Amino acid sequence: MRFSRRSVLSHGLAVLLICVASVGQQKSATNENTPKYRNPKLAIEDRVADLLSRMTLEEKVGQIVPSREPHVIDSTGTFTDETARATLASWDKPDLDFPPKRAAILRNGL
Repeated sequence: MRFSRRSVLSHGLAVLLICVASVGQQKSATNENTPKYRNPKLAIEDRVADLLSRMTLEEKVGQIVPSREPHVIDSTGTFTDETARATLASWDKPDLDFPPKRAAILRNGL
């Protein structure tokens, strides 16, 4: 069975249009199911209210109270989890050498 070039192109175009239409439907369905807090078009107050309504008490407390075992993501390599724990354990010591730059790095890493 031979197909003409025109026939192959028209069938290929039809398949492409069907694929594009189905992707468009999937995207619109995703947008309808997107939570309000992930919608950048909404006001910040509405987004925050939606996010807070979805969070558990433990998640909310976790945002304001540091965990007992800190985890550090430090791209500068200044702190590891262990050095961060040691520094935080020495926080109340008057002889702690903790310049502002290191404090900022630790805070950002936590």
